[in-house]
Order: sequence, then C-alpha cells, then structure tokens
Amino acid sequence: MWLSPRKHLISTKTNGRLTVFPDGTLEVRYAQIQDNGTYLCIASNAGGNDTMLAHLHVRSYSPDWPHQPNKTFAFISNQPNESDANSTRATVPFPFDIKTLIIATTMGFISFLGVVLFCLVLLFLWSRGKGNTKHNIEIEYVPRKSDAGISSADAPRKFNMKMI
Repeated sequence: MWLSPRKHLISTKTNGRLTVFPDGTLEVRYAQIQDNGTYLCIASNAGGNDTMLAHLHVRSYSPDWPHQPNKTFAFISNQPNESDANSTRATVPFPFDIKTLIIATTMGFISFLGVVLFCLVLLFLWSRGKGNTKHNIEIEYVPRKSDAGISSADAPRKFNMKMI
C-alpha cells in the first residue's frame, strides 16, 4: 500500500487516478501539479515491515509545446527497478571528508578561544584602570530584636571590610 503526500492511503482497492497494482506498483494516471510530493510505499508480511520513499515531480508545460500540447511531465525518482531487485543498495558516501571536518573544527575552536581571550584581556584592563576606586567598604546594619525587649545595644552597628 502507498501513502500520498497528503497522507491519504492508496491501496489496491482505491479507485481514481492513483491506483496500486497487485504487485505493489503505484500508477499515477494523468499526473497533475497537485500530485507533486513524496509518496511512501509500505510493504508488510510475516517477516516484518519496510518502507521506501518515491518522489514525484510534476512539471506543467505550456500548450504550445510542439510534441505533446496540454500535457504534463512526471518524473518519479527513487523507484527500485528490476535490475536493483536482487542487488544490495550502494551506501551513500559521507558528504564531508576528514580533512574538511578537521579544518572546520579547528577554525571554530580558534575563533572561540580568540573571543574568550579578548574578553579576558578587556576584563583585566578594565580592572586595572585608574579611577576613584575604594579598597574598603563600610557596612551598617541593625541587629535583630531580642526577646528581652529593647536595649541600647539595638542601635545600628558598623564594621569595615577590605575588598580584594
């Protein structure tokens, strides 16, 4: 059975322009622009399930096209053919080679370290900058009330801290 791009199930019992033959082949009669998309073939038996994608590209040609006026052209890709039926599929090569990956990773790492180093230098220079800086801070606080009542010791207290 097949699943259309609009998520409609197409089986051997489906009537219309999209039909499935008993061998599982999907036929699109009079392909139209709205038939564009990726169709999903779902195969199942006692051994399990498997799926395969087929991409249908429909292009409309102008009526003055000399060979087939008022027709559309459909191209189906990723369809297994009979020569592939008994052979194993070739694996798709990895899109990047090791050299490209190493260079890209190194460039990213160096860029990151450069920005971090620049920020650290700015922080160092800013901290060493001349100006009105205090090296001591005086903190004034009021202690909590005790249960015994108010005493003269509850006045605000001060202490001096040295900033490093």
